[in-house]
Amino acid sequence: MDGQPARPLDGTHAGARLGLRFTVPDGFVVGRYRSDPVPADAQALGFSPPWENAVVLVEPGVLGDLPLEGIPLGEVPTITIDRLDPRSPVLRMTAAGDSLTLGTHRVYRLPGYPGPYGDQAFYYLVRLSQNEMVELLAHRHYFDRAEDEWDTGYDQVIEAIIETLEAAPPL
Repeated sequence: MDGQPARPLDGTHAGARLGLRFTVPDGFVVGRYRSDPVPADAQALGFSPPWENAVVLVEPGVLGDLPLEGIPLGEVPTITIDRLDPRSPVLRMTAAGDSLTLGTHRVYRLPGYPGPYGDQAFYYLVRLSQNEMVELLAHRHYFDRAEDEWDTGYDQVIEAIIETLEAAPPL
């Protein structure tokens, strides 16, 4: 993961919507997922696009010709950082994960993203306060590499990000 030097993500970038600050690791650039329109009936029920405000970290080499500000969900290996809604049922899942301390944070490392493909993703929850958590999830495998070279190592990248993670005033 060589490339751009590590740099703090500050209030002038996408992370400002989340009210977070953290160091972007070497070899990654910051992007956003493509925002597909939500059908009107789903909007009426309060649904919004998944990861609407998420910060997406991607290695330029795997991004290819895809737009950085409109990364199609699931088409390239990424690291997704998002703040959870305090009403999220995911907050109750923390009892099921391994708890560890990274930096000043209590962190829950779950076996994989909750869902049918949990073994394909790294999944971490970081408690910011009693009712606030940050979700970090990432692909475990590169899509286009041989099995002996397909591990992304994104769990180590996530843990380095968590050590620098702090709340910041949202814009």
